[in-house]
Amino acid sequence: MMTSHDDALQALHDRDWMTGAEVEQAPRPAMVVVSVRLPVDLAEWVGEEAQRRGVSPSSAIRDLVEQARRDVGADETITMRRSDLHRAIDAVVRPAA
Repeated sequence: MMTSHDDALQALHDRDWMTGAEVEQAPRPAMVVVSVRLPVDLAEWVGEEAQRRGVSPSSAIRDLVEQARRDVGADETITMRRSDLHRAIDAVVRPAA
């Protein structure tokens, strides 16, 4: 247990700081905390997804929200005939032969 300021400084000087770690020069962007209540099944899915990705639930949610934003931004309105739409849906849901 350290007993003085000098002991703390000595401990810092005795440490090998050359571990290959990289120093971040650019400041990180500001983050805002958002609290949300999720149904149990959705919260469990988030936990499972985070574990599958090897990240924290917070990181998984952030990644999923960023992906949703990209998807919405890439979405475009198209015009097609109703019959063509029905054929396209039927082709997707039809069982493979």
